[in-house]
Amino acid sequence: MPVMLPILWQMKEKALYMSVENTALPAERHFIEGLPDFTFDQYVREGRSSLAYFGKACLPVTEFLSSSGITSADAKIKAIGAAVFIVEGALLDRKLVFEGSGEIYEAAEVADYKKAGLSLEDGRTLAALIQDNHETLRRSRRTVVGGNTEGLHSLSFMPSYPQE
Repeated sequence: MPVMLPILWQMKEKALYMSVENTALPAERHFIEGLPDFTFDQYVREGRSSLAYFGKACLPVTEFLSSSGITSADAKIKAIGAAVFIVEGALLDRKLVFEGSGEIYEAAEVADYKKAGLSLEDGRTLAALIQDNHETLRRSRRTVVGGNTEGLHSLSFMPSYPQE
């Protein structure tokens, strides 16, 4: 995407309209081991492990991927990783909007989903499921990275320990 910056700048300069839109950032920030939780994405080992864990912990995501024919562990991590990256990477404080900017954003979205083996429609459906189940993703990251199993002990693949 950085390679496109000069082209985007030229488009912005020639656009008939341009505005800066404020967007709503989450009010609450979450940290794991002193780092923002979104640090643990598809591009780091702990992030990939977290996404794999999330793919098992989140039944709606598991069912969607299975019904879409995405069954291998690597393919699941790629698909979840692309959708998480778009969901979390789209969080901006302000957004520059100009003629053609929406089409550029969609083209980038299509390219990211295509690399993960998803259509735009399937990618957006998966992104919506991830957004709806973001707390499960957050807990999955805490479990994998920080060893915190709070709220996840009831999952069938987690060992169950008696409460004392």
